[in-house]
Amino acid sequence: MKLKRFSDALNGIDFDEIYHYDAGTSNSKRYIVWTEEGEGTSEYSNNRHANQVIQGSVDLYTTEEFDVLVDAIQDAMDADYIAFTLLAVQFETETGFIHYTWKWEVS
Repeated sequence: MKLKRFSDALNGIDFDEIYHYDAGTSNSKRYIVWTEEGEGTSEYSNNRHANQVIQGSVDLYTTEEFDVLVDAIQDAMDADYIAFTLLAVQFETETGFIHYTWKWEVS
């Protein structure tokens, strides 16, 4: 299953604060949230899905500058041949978090 593959890749990181959809229960200064968001550019043949692509995002919230989790997340996706792009890095002044967002695709 495509989503399980992504979940397994991300959960292979040596880190306990990884959440699906929502991190409402986290009080951590570092946590990861991922979600699937819809279908990407899939391939069709004879009016049927030949290869469905699922897109989603993964967000890292951290207070650590140069956090090693940035590389760990990207390495985990690379190792499992999951396509991704780093979409944004921003500092959230209200929370003090550095917020990284990646868009990913699995097929």
